[in-house]
Amino acid sequence: MAEHGDDFEWKFITPRLRVFIIAAQEAVQLCRTLLENAEVAARVPWIREKKGKAFEQEMLRFELLCAAGALCVWAVERIEDGAFVAAIVDNPSAQGSNLELIVRRECWGLGYGDEAMEPLLRWLR
Repeated sequence: MAEHGDDFEWKFITPRLRVFIIAAQEAVQLCRTLLENAEVAARVPWIREKKGKAFEQEMLRFELLCAAGALCVWAVERIEDGAFVAAIVDNPSAQGSNLELIVRRECWGLGYGDEAMEPLLRWLR
């Protein structure tokens, strides 16, 4: 179900999750937290194998793209306890949206990715 909140931001509610757009600074903080796990980072092409200074440079680039509105980040929050379990990075282009799902390591295999992406993909069609 899609809801239009008082702040005119779209959010999607699923049986276990709330998916909503977050501001640039929050997006950077959430993605940085997720990507600090080496196993998670290894699955994300643009950050894979980047460590130290290279990681920081890539996160700065990510922050600048978010602040400029070139990237949109959706937070995925578990309703049960308010924990953030994933982020969906939307990189829009003339060809359409390119969505990238980054899931917290402890949440792999629980179906959160499919559950979070389904309403967003349906909405983007």
